[in-house]
Amino acid sequence: MFCSNCGQLLKEGSKFCSNCGAKVAQPVFTAPAETEEPVAVEPAVEEEVVRTAEVPEVDPEPVQTETVTEEPVVSEPAPAVEEPVEAPVEEPVTPVVEEPAETPAVEEPVSEPAPEVRAPEPEPVKTPEPKKKKLSPLMIAGIVLALLVACFSIYNILPSTKFNRAVKAAETFYEQSDYASAAEEYIKALTIRPQDAEISEAASEVAINRSAQLLGDGDAEGSLQILERMLPLVAEEYTPYMKEMAAESYRQMSTELLDLEDFDSAIALLMEGADKGYDLADDISDAEKLKEYQGVKEKEVAFLKTLVPLLDAEDYEGALDAISGKLADLKFDYLQYGMPKPVITDVSGSKYKKIGLYHENEYFTVYYGDYDGTSRDGTGIYLLTDSGGIFTLKCRTYVVGDWDNDAPNGNMRETKKIYSGDELVIDQVRIGPVTEGIYNGDFEIIRDGMSFYGSYSNGKINVIDETDPNGEANRVTMYNNDHSQWLYYTDDASYNKTFGMIGWGSQ
Repeated sequence: MFCSNCGQLLKEGSKFCSNCGAKVAQPVFTAPAETEEPVAVEPAVEEEVVRTAEVPEVDPEPVQTETVTEEPVVSEPAPAVEEPVEAPVEEPVTPVVEEPAETPAVEEPVSEPAPEVRAPEPEPVKTPEPKKKKLSPLMIAGIVLALLVACFSIYNILPSTKFNRAVKAAETFYEQSDYASAAEEYIKALTIRPQDAEISEAASEVAINRSAQLLGDGDAEGSLQILERMLPLVAEEYTPYMKEMAAESYRQMSTELLDLEDFDSAIALLMEGADKGYDLADDISDAEKLKEYQGVKEKEVAFLKTLVPLLDAEDYEGALDAISGKLADLKFDYLQYGMPKPVITDVSGSKYKKIGLYHENEYFTVYYGDYDGTSRDGTGIYLLTDSGGIFTLKCRTYVVGDWDNDAPNGNMRETKKIYSGDELVIDQVRIGPVTEGIYNGDFEIIRDGMSFYGSYSNGKINVIDETDPNGEANRVTMYNNDHSQWLYYTDDASYNKTFGMIGWGSQ
């Protein structure tokens, strides 16, 4: 039995076509003679199916056959099948035999051939090919090398590796006294392990040494920077001395500002350091006093300028008298405000360039002469008055001579008068070479109009003879020209005393 719609061979008694779904009219196939014919035709139909499968994709119609199989489910094909039921039995016999020969060629490729011809079939052919390829020795070596590089890279980025390498490098630089590089390496290591007990002490020592180097070079800002980078990283027990060095860095920076008389900036800088925990309270107080001292300083500058005409006229006694009259005010200002820096003012157009007021060893001195910046450098006049001495002795001194880099160097002529109350007990002039403020070489002393000669070695007087010309056991230090007069001391302390200008060398 065949489907009247698509020609599909059907089983006896089927009510619907297994291929297209069309309803099958049962009465049409009642004649016994005709039922045997479809059985004989069945092999031919199968052959047709096979042949059509061998020629796939001839026409895009197989794609449409899928829609054809769905359409018979709709009610449209039903009337075509029902109409022969009402007609005489003989009418449907002829089409049933003829249609299977025509329709199978068009309809058969609908479902069965399609699964055999699929696009994904090339994939299984391509995928096994790379798997079958064997790796060459060069490729294997490349892979191994890549793995080694990857492992080495991972090892290098491990924190423990970086820490150990930084510590080793720091120790090497420290042995070479390269404190700058050593500090940088310790900072790297401590960034990985902050406050590490094993290296904190060494790291703090390196930071302190580097800070001292920079302070010595005048780079206080660089010194502070290296200390403040290291301070948060080392263990707390190693920070106190580092903080002292940081405070010293702030002092140096503030001193530069104070020298420029930029007091507000200096005070603000010191307060910044104090806020960080550095001990700068006294420095802030001193800077604030210096700021107040500016009004007083202007009066002192005006006083110094009054001495210039007297000194140009070589009226040294008159200049000393003027200084003596000002001492009370100078001492009061010093006790009130202090004087960490000398008061120096420009007096260009006079005999010398500048004149300065100094506080040295509890005494006030004045220097009028040539300067290199704030350093006494060249020929000048040094004055000291009412310095005090043994009991009621008072000393008034002036020295004319050469200076080099703020220290007496070269030939000096020192005039000294010592009073006991109002009585002049010593009036002498000492002439000779001075090295860094200390007597050194052959000297002449003029006393009471008579010259005496002797010598000093690094400030200590040389003994000429242990007895005087009368044979008395006195240590003679200086003789006059004919050795008829001499000078000596009656105490051992005087023979061991180091002689030098007041304010320079030990007295």
